[in-house]
This record gives sequence, structure tokens and C-alpha cells, in this order.
Amino acid sequence: MDDSWDVFLKVRDASTGKVHHRREYAGEMLCRVHSVRSGTVWIIEHSPKATTGDQPPADGYFTIWTWPFSDCSPSRLGIQLPFNCASAASEDGSRLAVLFGAPPQDRHVYELPSARLLWRARVTIGGSGSELCFCQYAVSSPQCKRIVSYTIVR
Repeated sequence: MDDSWDVFLKVRDASTGKVHHRREYAGEMLCRVHSVRSGTVWIIEHSPKATTGDQPPADGYFTIWTWPFSDCSPSRLGIQLPFNCASAASEDGSRLAVLFGAPPQDRHVYELPSARLLWRARVTIGGSGSELCFCQYAVSSPQCKRIVSYTIVR
């Protein structure tokens, strides 16, 4: 699967390169693609592009897809946040963590597909913490030359 900064989502055959599915998202960047539930569900992070030099872009959002893409219509999750920097999905697809803000200091974890906010925290140790990783019931990120984990209570 290709996500891109040029508005297209493409699903390709890994061995031949043949495109099996293509969808355009005009005015958006597709920043991250998360495969969950053994590749049967996909969560895609969308970031609208700024259209003026003096206004921020619209808030980023997420869609959820089921495999095969040609047989599904994606659902838009009820999560919209400004300036998404990183996101990570739990392996079972029940939770989505997002780092956002300008500068990126806010972390939220949502229950899926309801988009109910389960947990929030700010980057407090320093550094950008600009990557996230889900591990069971914890979210981890690099901060000040170390890995910091936050336990998520269900």
C-alpha cells in the first residue's frame, strides 16, 4: 500500500507493482497507514494541506477500511485534531494513540471505533516524542535520548 503526500492512496501487488486499488484525496496528505487485526482492517491518517499562507490547515482525521479495499467504503472516525505529528494503533485495532499540537506535546488514546477518549497526557520529559508505539496497554515514545512508556488504563 502506498500512502502519499500527493493525494493518492494506492494498493499494489508487491511482486508485480500492479495497482489493484486507487483513491484520490484532493487537498490532503495521507501521512500514516496502520494495519490491524492481521491485515483485515486498516486505519489511515489524513492531513489536509494548508491552503493559505496565514491560516492553519483544517484538522487531521482518520478513516478505517476493511480488506479488500475494492469491496469497502471507508468510515471516517470521529477523531479530528490539529497538527497531527504521529499516530499508532493497537494490534487488535481497539485503540488509537495520537500525538498532536504545535509544538506536538499532546497525546490522546481513543477507543475504536467509538472514538471515545480513554487517556490523555502531555510530553513532560522533553524532546519531541514524535513517534509512538503501542505495546499491550502502554504507549511508548522517544524523549530526551530514552524511551518513555505511559501505561494506559482501560
